[in-house]
Amino acid sequence: MTVIALEGLPGTGKTSLLTNVGQDPSLHVIPIGEHVFPEYLFALNTSNNDDNEAIYELQWETKDALCHLFHGDIVSDRSYVTCLAYNYAKSKVEGKPGIYDRVRYWMEQAQQQGRLHLLDLCIVLNVEPTECNRRKQRVETPDMLWSSLVALQYSREFYSEVLPRLPNVTKRLEFVDANRPYQSVLQDVGRLLLNAIQ
Repeated sequence: MTVIALEGLPGTGKTSLLTNVGQDPSLHVIPIGEHVFPEYLFALNTSNNDDNEAIYELQWETKDALCHLFHGDIVSDRSYVTCLAYNYAKSKVEGKPGIYDRVRYWMEQAQQQGRLHLLDLCIVLNVEPTECNRRKQRVETPDMLWSSLVALQYSREFYSEVLPRLPNVTKRLEFVDANRPYQSVLQDVGRLLLNAIQ
């Protein structure tokens, strides 16, 4: 069994790629979408940030467990790496390093207790932050971190500079330039998947 995660900023094409590789008969992979829980659950309790973080952490742990239930090669739209990237950006934007430190601690504890596992391959789709908002048709809004160009730049910094130095997250890390036409990106991702599952 191989577990592969597609990671990167919003609008890099992860969901579209997952759909295409899931339908590719030459790959024989099991695609797993971004959300294990319905998205509305995350909006039910906006008054307690700790509770919301616990729901997100439970989602990543549940998704990790789901990936390891199948006997086959898994390709996942995002993984717990997203939680690290998001909170890294949030800690930078808000000037509170403890936000990211707490999530790192959760990840390390969950790994030690077998609730999170090492990825076999993490493919980071790289795109310019302004392009993310254009593709998602978003404008910057104060209450949505993923729309902030500053936050997106920090997330990109996490993927390019921090993630490669993190131990016990992925056996292999690959970067794909997603600023190019979709078919070129799909070909590169397909080639990486074939090499990983052979």
